[in-house]
Amino acid sequence: MNATTIASPLAGFEGGVWTWLGGGDSETQETLRADPMDGLRFEVSSGTLPAASALAKRRYQQRGLGTAGVGGTGDRLPSITVLARQGAHLWATLRLGLDSIAGLQADAHYRREIDRLRGNSRRIAEVTRLAIDAPCPPGTMLMALFRQALRQLRHQAPITDLVIEVNPRHARFYIQRFGFTQIGEERICSRVGAPAVLLHRSISSAELREQLAA
Repeated sequence: MNATTIASPLAGFEGGVWTWLGGGDSETQETLRADPMDGLRFEVSSGTLPAASALAKRRYQQRGLGTAGVGGTGDRLPSITVLARQGAHLWATLRLGLDSIAGLQADAHYRREIDRLRGNSRRIAEVTRLAIDAPCPPGTMLMALFRQALRQLRHQAPITDLVIEVNPRHARFYIQRFGFTQIGEERICSRVGAPAVLLHRSISSAELREQLAA
């Protein structure tokens, strides 16, 4: 698979408490003394990358979540993987599943809701395997990942909509920060063994173009 390296769209970082979950080597300590987003690089590849899957599994396990959705049949679905690296460290990743005849992972719990979008001639992508292990505010890294992901989806014509399954406790953050709306009620996500709701937003709006330009 060919990877494209892209400079971080974010400059600076927000205030907050940093929690480093990785090692304590000198390179890491030097990074902590500087802006952690400075020098951040993104890699974008088609398909699933082993390093991204390993990070997702480790972070899910640390949070007491199941890892059945990492690997298996999900790896055979069309997708784009976004990785954020700082030097040799992989700090974050997310996967964009692209709707096809094989469907999306979210169909397992929200087929009716997603079919309503399909029935309106919408083309859908889903966010899965989101994992962050970085010494910066999670919201800052998440914004950087989403901006890069949305930039990639602009080239995946004619993708028009984005969906994501999130824990109900986190839904308000996605709604307020990224403009999602809830379209699916709370259910147990079998991939991680935890409650989830389905969120949705259009990615073909003028508002999105303004967000990407910010």
